[in-house]
Amino acid sequence: MQGTIKQKELLNQVYKCLKKYDENLKNKQVMFIIENKDKSIIMEEAYFPKSCYQHLTGITIIEKKKR
Repeated sequence: MQGTIKQKELLNQVYKCLKKYDENLKNKQVMFIIENKDKSIIMEEAYFPKSCYQHLTGITIIEKKKR
């Protein structure tokens, strides 16, 4: 029973984070501006497609096999 509760809590948290990803990053391009120790500036752009959420979180979807 305890394991089932923890799984539901984990899935709820994953779902909340997915909603935030959809609101803030999905299908958007973001520029990161980084200042190095020598005070030089680097600018890097990253695009966040819908499929990137699983990669960023390390989540793997395991589908149940149909009998």
